Amino acid sequence: MRQEIQVRRALPVNLRQEDLPLFQDSLDIRFERIHPVHLKHVWILQDTVLSPGEFKFYSDHTHIAKLGPLQFAKRIAYCAPKSWRKISKGMWVIDEWSANYFHWMTDCLPRIWEGLDRDPKSPVILPESFRSLAYVTESLQLIGVEVE
Repeated sequence: MRQEIQVRRALPVNLRQEDLPLFQDSLDIRFERIHPVHLKHVWILQDTVLSPGEFKFYSDHTHIAKLGPLQFAKRIAYCAPKSWRKISKGMWVIDEWSANYFHWMTDCLPRIWEGLDRDPKSPVILPESFRSLAYVTESLQLIGVEVE
């Protein structure tokens, strides 16, 4: 089911005039909503989701540009020798822009809320690099969501 969404944003009151060109194209925008994908028995390889049973990478949900065979091979080679941790369930809500404050607030948090609607006890799978970002940890604490 495809769903187009139009977003009209007001300028923030603290926006400096010289920064306006950075946000001008984002004030009135249309985009297609990508619905959640429910997967079982997947691996997280750095920043990409892999379904080993299908040998399918779900990089279209985690990256803006397509990843090629070399990028996939690097992720497998880098992650294969590492120790693995198994979790029974979790939500992967990040993509390559998620560490940015704006994208965390406007992309990741809505994904988390939608995930919690589906399963209120499902934890958010959060890479170590995100655990040092105060706006990430504080927003997750405010929501009261468990972190893996």
